[in-house]
Amino acid sequence: MLSAGSCRKLRPLNGFCRKGLSEIKMAKHKQFQKEPDLNELTISLQAAHHQILSLENKLDEFKWLEESLRKRTKELGERVKELECLYAVGNSLPGTKDLVELFQIVCESIPKGFQFPGTTWVSLEMFGQKFSSRGFKDSEHQISCDILVRGKQVGRIIVSVVPVFDRHHKTAILPEETRLLQMIAILTGKIVENKVDS
Repeated sequence: MLSAGSCRKLRPLNGFCRKGLSEIKMAKHKQFQKEPDLNELTISLQAAHHQILSLENKLDEFKWLEESLRKRTKELGERVKELECLYAVGNSLPGTKDLVELFQIVCESIPKGFQFPGTTWVSLEMFGQKFSSRGFKDSEHQISCDILVRGKQVGRIIVSVVPVFDRHHKTAILPEETRLLQMIAILTGKIVENKVDS
């Protein structure tokens, strides 16, 4: 226990301590007044998080749209090439004077309608004769179609492709290219039929 004398000696210190405590309380009070409310901070962070997620979703959506447009543009480009090929063959067939010229035109026109025109070659066999596009090369990737005249097979068109695969080209021969070859074979058969009749 403290004696009365020692209490008197502590009184000045006690006053100093009270003064120091009140200054500390004031400083803490000022500090809390300057700091934002924890609730407000939490709400702001949640709003920022939702905004970031929304932007990420929009970015993913834009990437998907860009990829879809790129794919669709490539597909449309392929269809344009096929139509131009069919037009070139169809437009030149009636004007040819002999069948040899006709078959050579068919051989040179078909590769332009395929997705790999630089590495696509055509061979056409008709009435026992063989015709081919310049620099014909055989490949493991081939499609063929018979040429019919009055229901009888008189020839065959063979398309040989050396594909260059990448992220946009995953198939050596497209289904549309098979249909293109079938249409050209039918068209060639009809022209040969007309030439034989005349």
